[in-house]
Amino acid sequence: MAIANTTMLAAMRYCRNFFLSGQSETGLFEVKQNSIIVRGEYKAGQYVAITGSDLSNGIYKIVEISRRTESGVETGESILWFTENPDNLPEWEQPSGPETAYNKDDLVWHVDGRYISLVDANTYEPGTNATIWERQADMADESFTGTVYGLRAPVDFVALVGEIETFNETGGGIGRGYVREGVMGEHDWAKPVSPKTGGVISWQEQYASQLSNYTLHSYSLDI
Repeated sequence: MAIANTTMLAAMRYCRNFFLSGQSETGLFEVKQNSIIVRGEYKAGQYVAITGSDLSNGIYKIVEISRRTESGVETGESILWFTENPDNLPEWEQPSGPETAYNKDDLVWHVDGRYISLVDANTYEPGTNATIWERQADMADESFTGTVYGLRAPVDFVALVGEIETFNETGGGIGRGYVREGVMGEHDWAKPVSPKTGGVISWQEQYASQLSNYTLHSYSLDI
């Protein structure tokens, strides 16, 4: 599951509004294990936009924030974590013996990410040996020069994006008309009809009225 919120990005582009908070920082950034090191102050639950990267441009929700340290001393930087446990994987537990050891291809969640076991009879802790556990990251590890923007998306807009995601995943909700798409057994199924084109309605048309409440007149980010 990708952690960049592509629907949020598409909705912000449609509205030409990224809800910039006025907070941004430009420089050299490091992305590692679904996190990025920053110098500014952010909040868990806040959305940020990453620009200037060849691999990581997008909108991300901060799940957790930790202070960066070197040799036990805080550096004044923070680590923004974009990872949660979206697949509800079992938390890794230290095996008590061979009977509870992990098998090859077992998936677990540990500390900050998903790990897959590369061997049978695995009793090691994920993250301690890359030849035994492989971390499955959504963001490619990289360093890049770019800008991180803090966003302040309204709660109602975030909820609307959630509705759009559901609309796209289910093929649409209730519309003013339907176009027949096919028959499955004895049950026929359909999708909402666009009153403008007569075809299947897009999320942009379905939610145009609600999205218009957030529309600006020009793009504010090149992303």
